[in-house]
Order: sequence, then C-alpha cells, then structure tokens
Amino acid sequence: MIITGDNSRYSANGHPVPKEAVQGLFSAFDEPPVENPSLENCGIDAHWLNANLELAQHYFSPIPSTLHNPTPPSLADLDTSAQQITLFRSHFTDVAYVRQAFEHDFKVQHTDDYPEMSVEVWRDGKKMWVHSNSQHLFMLPWIVDGNPKSVTFNCHISRSIANLLPSTFTNRKRLLPGHDFRSVIAEEIDERMRHLWDSEETLGPDLVPIRARFTVVDSDVSCLPYFGEWVDGDNCLTWNAKLTAQNLPRYMHLNVSLTYSNGRLNGVDQFLARIEDYVTLVRSVPWLAEFMNRHPDQEVELRYSRERSLARKAALSDLGKELRGHQKNEVADRLTRESDKCALLHIGDPAGHSSTWVVFPNREMLLWQFDGDSALKWKANQLDGWGCPVLTRCTGVVIQPNGTLARR
Repeated sequence: MIITGDNSRYSANGHPVPKEAVQGLFSAFDEPPVENPSLENCGIDAHWLNANLELAQHYFSPIPSTLHNPTPPSLADLDTSAQQITLFRSHFTDVAYVRQAFEHDFKVQHTDDYPEMSVEVWRDGKKMWVHSNSQHLFMLPWIVDGNPKSVTFNCHISRSIANLLPSTFTNRKRLLPGHDFRSVIAEEIDERMRHLWDSEETLGPDLVPIRARFTVVDSDVSCLPYFGEWVDGDNCLTWNAKLTAQNLPRYMHLNVSLTYSNGRLNGVDQFLARIEDYVTLVRSVPWLAEFMNRHPDQEVELRYSRERSLARKAALSDLGKELRGHQKNEVADRLTRESDKCALLHIGDPAGHSSTWVVFPNREMLLWQFDGDSALKWKANQLDGWGCPVLTRCTGVVIQPNGTLARR
C-alpha cells in the first residue's frame, strides 16, 4: 500500500486518506522511544477493560471437576463454575493484574506465528523506516531506522499505522486493542487461575496469613522439584508460588516453595517471620539498587525454600561442590557458615538472559551462574568462571557492596 500527497491532501490507490491519520503517523514517529511495554501507552485502562469484559469472557472456560482435579469436599456444595467466572471477571477488570499479564506476554514466544510489517516514510526529503516481526501484542517492539536508529515499545506507532490501513489488511488487527489483546489476556488469566484454583482449594485456610501480606500471582501444588532443594519421593508435594506485595520494589517478586503434608502447608509462620529480613538485605545492596533503578526492565526473583532463602542442597551440595572443585575453598567455607542468612536471587532480562546470585549478610554478592555474554553490568571476560551443567558459566566472583570486584 502506497500513500502519497502533501500537507492538505493524501490518497492511496485513488482513494482519499484522512489527513489526520497521516499526521498521526508522523507524530508517533517523532515521539521519543518507549523503553518498556506500557499498558497505558497502549490505551488500556479501567474503562476499556470494563467495556470489553463480556467479549473477553468468551475466551474463558471454567475448570471442570475431573478424576484428576476433583472439587474439594469443602466446596462440594458450591457452584465452583460461577465462582471461577466471578474471579475471572474481577481479574480482567483489575488494571494491576492485567498489567502483569500484559508484561508477561513479552517474556514468552509462540510457535507457527510469523507476522511481519514494514512502513517507509519520506517527509521533507528525509526517509524513516519502521519494521516489526514481533509475535507479541501490538507487534511490539518496533525497530525505527531513523536518525538515530532505535527500538521502541510505542503503541502509538501501532495504532497510527492501523488507522491508515483498510480493515481487511493483513495483520492490521494485531495493531489494535481488540480481539488479540482480549484473547491473550484472557488466556493468561485462565492459565494462572488453573494453578491458583488447584492450590487455593487444596491449601484452604493455610494461605490466609500469606494472602494478608502478599498477592499470590501464580501458584500450584506439585511434586516438581524446587530450584536447589532435595525432593523426597515419598513426601514430595510442595506449594510453589510467585508472590508480590505493595512494599516490594516493582522489579522484585518472591518465588516461594513450602512443603505440603498431611493436609497442611508447612512453615508458613517461619516464612512470614523470616522473609522480611531477606528482602531488607537485598534492598540494602547499594550497587544493585542503583542498577535496578537504571534498568527497570530487569526482574529480580528472591527465592525462599522451606525455611530459608538459600536452600540447603544449594549451599551444601551444588554450589559448595562447584566452588571447591575450582579452588574457591574460602568462599565455599564462608557459604557453609553463613548460608542460613544468605539471600538467593535469580535476575532476568527481557531477552531471556539470567544470572543467579547469593547475597551475604554483609551485603557482598557472590555471582553463581550466568548465561549470555554478561552478568548485569559485568562482561564475561571480566569474570573468572568455568563451564557448568545448568547455565553457560559458573563463577566464584564476589562483588563488594559498592559494586567493585572483590575476588577473581
């Protein structure tokens, strides 16, 4: 499709094109880059969510009771389908909840889906070109080949392009907050609810004190092993959950694993008593706080397993053996002495790269594992490391609270 004209009149294939639509595209191109996906930038607010609730509900299927997923006795007399629909409706109209689902879409990939769109603009003798082959909502991000070249998550570009295209144009619907957005968000809510519904009805009142302080974003009860912990084959059930809270930095969430046995969730009181100390420790590291404030697209996961942050197997077996096997005995000994008060972090970026860290009580940090060519602000060639089974590199490097390398 080719649009030609000047400031007063535009046309495409002999058909007039609204001047306002063309000017809207120019204005979107002139806006500064948007560094991260933004629900508000894409025009999604409480009014839009409420207006689209009925259409979105068509994509939601209540979780049926089956042999493998029975309705718990405590809910046998209740209409669980009606309860699930009510819960779905409350989630879809909750801007904060939808924002989490929206941001999560940019952390996953799809299959058999290869959209592509390019727009070339000549204005005042200068050329600008934008391109996207993104599978994500609104086809974000856009690569802008202008002066300078940039990558932007600006939904105004998506919307302004859509405003210029015929309604049947390939991929046009992807650019607007319509069917695609409703279905993706509804499916994300559906998936989270399936985990939450199972665990909520299994754990019942044991979750009440946790919910009083945290929001349960995702949750399930299973025998899947938690990172860095032993699993007892005869008593393997654990509650694995992602938690957030108002008093946590936006970039931080908790990944919690507590054992479940004899119909009860174990270690709730201990978790609630200890977790604040671990959070405070992590937030007190000066260089990390500064780095995260400058890189809000990174995500910090603070892990807690059973009765501590750094799981016993991680401290005494996995990491300890790695360190001793590469002549890092001093660090290994320290880890053994202080492991109960250490915090374990997993930090990831939008590109899928991650690193695993141990925060010591004195605010020094040990880099355990990382993939890619860097770990946060350090390049791989700055870090003394070796190949490890899980990720690309393991290290015994300790970072001082001010952000300098203590040992290589």
